[in-house]
This record gives sequence, C-alpha cells and structure tokens, in this order.
Amino acid sequence: MNGGIDFRLAGVPVRVLWMFFLVSLLLGFNLQDPILIAMWIGVVFVSILAHEMGHAVAYRRFGVQPSIVLHGFGGLTFGRSLPVGRDLVVSLAGPFTGLAIGLPLLYVDRNVFIANDTLSVLVGMAVYVNVFWSLVNLVPLLPLDGGNAANAVLSLVFRRDMTHAARILSIVTAGVLIVVALRWQFIYGALLAGYFLYMNVQALRSASRPFVAGPATARPAPGQFVPPRPARNPAPAPAPAAAD
Repeated sequence: MNGGIDFRLAGVPVRVLWMFFLVSLLLGFNLQDPILIAMWIGVVFVSILAHEMGHAVAYRRFGVQPSIVLHGFGGLTFGRSLPVGRDLVVSLAGPFTGLAIGLPLLYVDRNVFIANDTLSVLVGMAVYVNVFWSLVNLVPLLPLDGGNAANAVLSLVFRRDMTHAARILSIVTAGVLIVVALRWQFIYGALLAGYFLYMNVQALRSASRPFVAGPATARPAPGQFVPPRPARNPAPAPAPAAAD
C-alpha cells in the first residue's frame, strides 16, 4: 500500500503513515542534534504504538479484532462498537499503558544516576512522551481518550446517550486550556485546544440536524451506546529542549 508502512504486531494490523514520521521530525527539530532527533522519533514511534496497542489489547479482550493507524496527529485504533462500559475500558487502556511505561522510568530518572548522557536523555524523552502525553490525553476533551471516558462515565451514570453533554464539557475544557496556554505563551497548545473546540462545536451543530434513518443507518440500541472515537491519541507536543 502506498503512503506508509504496513506490518502486524501480536496479530494486530498496523499501518504507519509517512506523515507520522514527518510530524515527529518537526516536533523534535528544536533538539538540533541529528542523533537526538533520531532518538526522539524512535521514542515517539514506540510510545504511541504502545499506547495504541493498549487500546488494541483491550479490544481483543472483548472479542474484537482491532487495527491501528499512526498518522500525523498521533494514532487511531479501529474496532467495532462495544457497550458503553467496555468502551470505557478501551478508552482508558491507552493512556494507562503509557503511564505504566512512563512512571517507572520517571522514578529511575529522578532516583537513579545514569552515567551515560545519551541514555539519560533517552530516558527523559520516554518519560516526557509516556507520562506527559498520557496525562494530557486524559483531559475530558473529545476526541481525546479522556473525553471519550468522560462520555462513557456520564452515559453509565445517567443511563442514556450523553454525547451532547460531553461535547459541551469538551468545549468548556478547550476554552480553559486556550486561556491557560496563552497565559503560558504556549501557542502550539492554544492552537490545538482551539482546533478541538472547533471540532466539538461543529459536532454539536451536526447533531442538531434531524435524524433520518436509512437502510444502512439505525440508532444505537438502549445500553449499547458507544461514544465516538475520532482519535485515540492527542496531537503530540513539541519535544522538550535538550539540556546543555
């Protein structure tokens, strides 16, 4: 297939688009050193793939055959619809996988002296990608995993489709993040939050249109609502500057 690399990992089809590597390169370009940039791209690839495999393993646990695509804005794990409780597990499996990798490395980074400078930088990169990005991904903002999880929790509590409420929560969250990002002069973060805000506003507008059932469309059955998952990973943040 053109435009990417295709392989299977533990029986899960994986496709990596070339744009994934290009965006990773751009995000790590501030590292300047070619070796550090190559290390950064490798860490991003392994970490996001592990994140998506977390989703994939949860899907397979529930009898669904998943597939994974890594693209310029992160990753996407495909799988058929699940009951909302199982969807909650699938949504959380990705960021929890990242934390399971990153938190032990954070302990090592803070408490163990690493004599090799290159290895020390590599550990720092892995901590940044797996811990920081996982925490960002748990923010209650659709289409991030945290937004999907919030949607699932609300749907379980109120026993009905709460996508509309989750969209509103996402818009409020995005607005707060824009203000905070601008206050910290983090323009990339403000733009990303603004993009997510736009996505949720557009989704609310589309949802307000009358539903017309056709031969290939039907409303979800009661108790079978699955929050939409247009993305399984946030757009990556730029790499932290390398220490002198």
